[in-house]
Amino acid sequence: MPKPRHPATRPDGLLTGRNVLVIGAGTRPGDDPRAPVGNGRAVAVLAAREGASVACPWSVTPRIPASPRP
Repeated sequence: MPKPRHPATRPDGLLTGRNVLVIGAGTRPGDDPRAPVGNGRAVAVLAAREGASVACPWSVTPRIPASPRP
């Protein structure tokens, strides 16, 4: 029986020729240098490793301030 491998160690080209649009792949600057990678970025990286053409749209929009609590 073959030894199971981690899926990110050896890409199989499962997404070769596919286009992937990932919303939410950006990262906001933070104070913690050890902050984990977000889900969107992780999906974008793994899809690219599998051979997909990946697009991650980005826009700069101001954050909406929180409504004051009564």
